[in-house]
Order: sequence, then C-alpha cells, then structure tokens
Amino acid sequence: MTRYASRLLPVVVILGAALIGVGLGWRVFETGPDWFNRLFSDNAQVLFLTRDSALITRVNQGPLRTIGWADLMPDTDKQKFNQYQLNADARLEDQLLNAIEASFDTQYKSVLQSTVGVSSLHNQLIQLHGFIVPLEANDERQVTGFFLVPYFGACLHFPPPPANQMVFVRSPEGFTLANINAAYTVSGVIQTALYEDPAGTAAYVMDAVRIETFYGQPDDVRVHEG
Repeated sequence: MTRYASRLLPVVVILGAALIGVGLGWRVFETGPDWFNRLFSDNAQVLFLTRDSALITRVNQGPLRTIGWADLMPDTDKQKFNQYQLNADARLEDQLLNAIEASFDTQYKSVLQSTVGVSSLHNQLIQLHGFIVPLEANDERQVTGFFLVPYFGACLHFPPPPANQMVFVRSPEGFTLANINAAYTVSGVIQTALYEDPAGTAAYVMDAVRIETFYGQPDDVRVHEG
C-alpha cells in the first residue's frame, strides 16, 4: 500500500445516542416498518435498509456504537502513523523533510501495508462515515457490495489506504448510489476478516443494516488542509 494521497478539512462528527427516560442510553430497536428510521435524523436520505431477519435480530440486541476510522487501527499502528502527521499549516520545507524521513522508516511503511484489525470490533454493531467505492452490482445496476473508505478517491483516483482503513460492505438487496462524490453513514455488523479485490484489500467485512447520507468529513485519522 502507498501513502494517503488526499488531505481534507477535519470535522469530528459523533451521532448522539437516543434518550431513554431522563438519562442518555442506547435505544432498543423496535421491529416494524420504521424500526430503524426512528433512531436517525429525518434530514438524512436513506439509500438502503436491510430486510435480513438475522440482522434485524442482531440490531434488536444492540447497542449501536459510532466509531471513527482511527478506531479501526491498532494502537501501535496509530502511534507510528501519528509520528509523521504534521499540522496543516506546517511549512513546505518541514513537509518535504517529513516525507523523506517517513520514506526511510520501515516500521512506518509496514503500517501503510497493515492488514491487522482490532479484534474487539469483531461482530459489533457499529456505524461509520465514509465514501463508497462500488465493487458488485445486480442486474438492476444496484450496488450489492462495496468498499467503504475514509477519503474521496481512494481506490479510484488515488491508491487504496491500508487494509485496516478499508471495510468491505455487503448489501445484497442492492441500492442505487446517487452520488459517488458524497459521504455516507453505513450502519451494520462488522467482522475482522480479509476481503481481497483488484481495487484493494480490506481488513474488515460488514453486513449493512442501513446506509444514509452524511454531511461532514468522515476521515478522523489524517491531518488535513483547507
């Protein structure tokens, strides 16, 4: 894997959990036509909602955890990666020296090729914001499988990020992707499992429960520029 090729303005976005009584807690999902819709903002455009009974049962068990891309990296990988993250206003000279130093750091290059996931995430119900790279489609040209990536253009215009910064998402019922340039929130059950494709390798596989539009910057790992 190669270094990340895109830097964008960071915004840390965490969706609030539903209120139960007077305290803040995780909501137990209700079955029915709108069992999942009621947890989220009415302003979001829903692209996909599962009809898989096993997934619905898993959602009813809760809780739903919002994670960021940094949560997908083991702590040791994160520490090494952060070593070469400069502030967005760093001088060009410092950026060039930093890039040269990183290119000779074998541990850093290993992090950029890492396929190691975070075992505690296995079989967890999570939601994650990112960009969609379609990989599989049905006869109606609806997306049935895709990579979820942290920044726009990964695997398309730019090289793919490390495997532990990519999630292969299964959406077998299919959905229509309205805007490939937009960011989306994907909710579902994640597993630590390798998925390999000519476009890249993911260290995680997710069964999608819900996909909706997201308004913000998904990537919380890299230092970004305006």
